Amino acid sequence: MEYKLSYIQNLLSEQNYLEFDKVLTDMLKAINNKEKIEIIDSQGQVSSLITCWDELEDFKKIMIQIYGIFGYF
Repeated sequence: MEYKLSYIQNLLSEQNYLEFDKVLTDMLKAINNKEKIEIIDSQGQVSSLITCWDELEDFKKIMIQIYGIFGYF
């Protein structure tokens, strides 16, 4: 499963928290199905590879810290 980093950045910068939550839910379902999640940067390279719940939580925290999220919690 692949996600573009720019898509996730835009969701957070536009404060589209419902859609961000849906993305995280889809990622969690993929992890539960033993799928790997690739986060693709603007050059088309894999910037992150998420294979377990802990890595997903770390990714979520980083996205929240970098791109600011005020109403998500």
